[in-house]
Amino acid sequence: MWFPYPLFSRCWMWFIEGSEWAAMRMFSTPVRPAFSAIVVGISLGTLSNLVFDGIMHSDMHPLWPFSTAKPIHQLFSIEALHVVCLASGAGYA
Repeated sequence: MWFPYPLFSRCWMWFIEGSEWAAMRMFSTPVRPAFSAIVVGISLGTLSNLVFDGIMHSDMHPLWPFSTAKPIHQLFSIEALHVVCLASGAGYA
């Protein structure tokens, strides 16, 4: 996302221009994020997705190609997993 950011930024500003969203600061585009921040975000997103999918899905092998073991499958209930996902997303609102 670092390379196409200027194009996406301009498209987003064109999209919200003249709408009620334009006045809201949270919808304005910030300066281009640092490359390191993007790498960290992508890495954390990928790893957390592997963990959450490994807990939820019986056909997920998070350690593949090294092992077909499923050490975290059903570590806790799907309902608890949903609560964790909602709580982690609520921190950004």
